[in-house]
Amino acid sequence: MGIAHIERLRHIRDLIAKAGRYDTSRTRLVCFSGGGFNDKAQPRPTRRPTFS
Repeated sequence: MGIAHIERLRHIRDLIAKAGRYDTSRTRLVCFSGGGFNDKAQPRPTRRPTFS
């Protein structure tokens, strides 16, 4: 799993927010992988509030 998966989730969240039907301000993006994550998808030293 890589950064493209995370970016896709962010894009979908943004589309949902723009539609205006749901409040996504507290949405947390979470990825699970049985095969692991590549280096670009590893957590950063400072946590971003929209990705965990």
